[in-house]
Amino acid sequence: EFMYQRLVLARDLLSDDGVLFISIDDGEFSHLSMLMEQIWPGRKAATFVWKRRSGANDAKEPFVSVDHEYVICYAAPNFSFKGKTKENTSYSNPDHDKRGVWANDNLVQGKTMHQRKDAYYPIQNPESGVWYPCDPDNTWRFASETKLKPGQKIRTKTIEQIIKEKKVLWPQKDKTVTYKDMPSLLKAIDEKTAPYNLRRGLPDLDFWVGKTMGYGKPRYKRHLSEVKKTEKPLSTWIVPYANRKDIDQEDIDEKDVLITGYTSDGTSLVSKLLGHKAFDYPKPLALIKALIQQATDNQGDIVLDFFAGTGTTAHAVLELNSEDNLGRRYIMVSSTEATENDPKKNICRDVLSARVKAVIDDTGDLTGNNYAYIRTRPISFFDIAYELKGSLLWTLIQLQNDIPVTPYNSKLAIQSASKPEVSIVYVDQFTDKAKKELEKLCAEGPVVAYSWAPGQVREGVKSDNLEVRPVPDDLIRGYKS
Repeated sequence: EFMYQRLVLARDLLSDDGVLFISIDDGEFSHLSMLMEQIWPGRKAATFVWKRRSGANDAKEPFVSVDHEYVICYAAPNFSFKGKTKENTSYSNPDHDKRGVWANDNLVQGKTMHQRKDAYYPIQNPESGVWYPCDPDNTWRFASETKLKPGQKIRTKTIEQIIKEKKVLWPQKDKTVTYKDMPSLLKAIDEKTAPYNLRRGLPDLDFWVGKTMGYGKPRYKRHLSEVKKTEKPLSTWIVPYANRKDIDQEDIDEKDVLITGYTSDGTSLVSKLLGHKAFDYPKPLALIKALIQQATDNQGDIVLDFFAGTGTTAHAVLELNSEDNLGRRYIMVSSTEATENDPKKNICRDVLSARVKAVIDDTGDLTGNNYAYIRTRPISFFDIAYELKGSLLWTLIQLQNDIPVTPYNSKLAIQSASKPEVSIVYVDQFTDKAKKELEKLCAEGPVVAYSWAPGQVREGVKSDNLEVRPVPDDLIRGYKS
């Protein structure tokens, strides 16, 4: 029930292009997945998998080391990951092709001869006469006119058109071979001296008897003008720093692969910032930073973390803002985690808040580097008039007006804060001094004043620049539903 309420609230708070990330281990993955489908059916966007440790854990029965965790992602209708702009460095034009720059690309696809019967066929270099057999496990990317059914139409070009347009890169100075009869061909296959794509049991082996065959692999001449999307989609497979050199070049070219550290990296970072080990295995900064970077691209986006822990999310937002100046904002929610044995324990104050302060103090060039540590407690609607006063009321006014939170100062006649377009004021008691302060602000520009006696303020300060709002009614109106 606790998780259900948090997740429903998270869903309801999302903008129409918002996204919800939930980190979960293998033991609770299935339960959380079912819960999310109940809360937000059909809105699952992705499930990311990441390796959280480099060594093995204390494996018990059935003697297996669980090294991975998941990040489940549910998204609003208008959300999309940013991906990554494709780099065009692999495109060039060494042969001065009039069609523009091109790249040496695969001519095959990951489909077998049984899956794509129309893409399993031999091809011939029209200039050299050399034939090339198709890989039965990775057929050609294009269908052949000879394999199409009568009247069948396809949306892409055929291999015959591709060859005619000189978009096949044939192997140069290729080794060739010719087998005069089937026994010679079968012997070469058994001895593994025949071209790699030939093997016993293929339906077209007799075709190759007497044909001049090449050992090389024809490639596809892909022009940049053919590329429909300029961005690479985001891969759900998250790779540790230690394994980044093992990523296939094809994956790098076609997908944006996130690189991250282990939970041990998170532990080391927090210990370095706070001077002691404060938390067991927090998420690595690189993981949270990468996900937020992919999910936010609007100035002032708000990142809310319901289970803020050590404040990795806030740290990630601060670093990203320093890199791209998008001015993201963050709200970190955490409990004290106090117990009977440790009633003074306060993770939010002693770890989360301390970490954010340490990051800001450590790096002076971070943008948007201010934050407020706020404690919350429930107040009954029936008690609002008695409870919501002074510092509580001024804090709420600032939060609702999206201005930096400053402490309540009881020595001042009015509490005030400025936005570029308006001054926000709280008038606790409408004294002569409060009146003078208000008149001064109204002379400088628009003022929105919150007061327990709105009529008295309106009557006392005659200014077209003044708007008076009653408290607490104006502040709590949106919560009553």
